[in-house]
Amino acid sequence: MTTQYAVCHLERGAGNDSGMSLSCVLHMDEKTPHLHATVVPIVTAPRTRRKREGEQKYKEKDPAPRLCANELMTRGKLRQYQDTYAQTMAEFGLKRGVVASGARHQTQQQYNRQQALELQADIESLTAEI
Repeated sequence: MTTQYAVCHLERGAGNDSGMSLSCVLHMDEKTPHLHATVVPIVTAPRTRRKREGEQKYKEKDPAPRLCANELMTRGKLRQYQDTYAQTMAEFGLKRGVVASGARHQTQQQYNRQQALELQADIESLTAEI
């Protein structure tokens, strides 16, 4: 149920101009379940390059839909996407992660090794009690 709700949030544009959602996959392979979403970054805003260049070298056209990840995948926008997602999913008990926590990604091999060590420690403690 919560996964369907999350997908609906993405399909509505995550409460912002995030483009069109193509796919959403739930990953349960780590300590924290998470979604991987594929989004096509479609924008209609005027190009920001024109502001940087100063003078216009070509005729201004009406803004038309175009692909542009540079305007949607900025650090601030990604933080905003996470904030709006956490607000939408709050009724399911989801809490926003720590902003700028400094946490580092763990490889699948590291995660599996850590899980195996924790399981082995649990087994040893249970056998010691018996």
